[in-house]
Amino acid sequence: MKITIFGIGRSGTKAIQLYTAYYVAKKYQKVRIVYEPFFMHSRKKGSENSFAYRVHSTAPIVNAENSSSLNNLINSFNFNDEIATVYKFIRGNGRIDMINDTLKPDLSILVVRDLYEVLASIAVQTWNMEDRWNKIQSELIKFYPEAEYLTHPNKLMRHAAYWYCLNKYSLENSKTINYFLNFSKADKMKDILNDNNLEADKQISERIFTGENIHYDYPLKDITEIKTSAPDKLKMLLGSGFGQIGTISVINDLTSENTTEKGPRVTVEQNELFNRFNKEIFELLENKI
Repeated sequence: MKITIFGIGRSGTKAIQLYTAYYVAKKYQKVRIVYEPFFMHSRKKGSENSFAYRVHSTAPIVNAENSSSLNNLINSFNFNDEIATVYKFIRGNGRIDMINDTLKPDLSILVVRDLYEVLASIAVQTWNMEDRWNKIQSELIKFYPEAEYLTHPNKLMRHAAYWYCLNKYSLENSKTINYFLNFSKADKMKDILNDNNLEADKQISERIFTGENIHYDYPLKDITEIKTSAPDKLKMLLGSGFGQIGTISVINDLTSENTTEKGPRVTVEQNELFNRFNKEIFELLENKI
């Protein structure tokens, strides 16, 4: 079984992946978790994959089918075994069909979260995308005039435009999504999993499925580790190797939950532009549900 999950960053996809992977592991005794493969080797913090990120960041953000390097990278996410796998992408909204056509998932979910909630989370992050905004804008401006805000001096304005353009692109163009999920109604995940024979008996709102737990060994514990040999590291530096992607996990009911405190939250002041972005995207989403 393969499941793909897509969403813009800070949209709740960590919780969706953790919840889904838990019930896949419960049914199949284990699960492979592939977390952000355009940027990470595994779900554990500190496992950044510089080679994959370089391929991702230099390839087109949309209409990337002719990028041989990106096609090769996505092909490397396929596995020649029968282990059920749950993938999560926050850098894939412009490439959903390209990814799904390669991975051929049994189930594919697109998650959309309220813009103000996303921006409240982004406001306290220290992401450095300053070298990327011009490239992203040059691509998306062909589709959406709102992409002009991608180089706005205000950080939240840039991210709001990114949220709008890539959610709109995925909602208007993706043909391989099975379920479109409003994150404010994430408890519908229980029905989605049950409809796909995964026998969910808990709600995603329960504490064990807090998104941050995806980085730790509760409620899922890795039974494989990322191991990168010196030759593998050299290959990656030379641009000819992808490195290991994903880890295999089992249910772990013994370890106590992660107690890392959540960072500060801020309230983002509403404005007319953000309200319009929200309204348009959720109207598109409602037409898909």
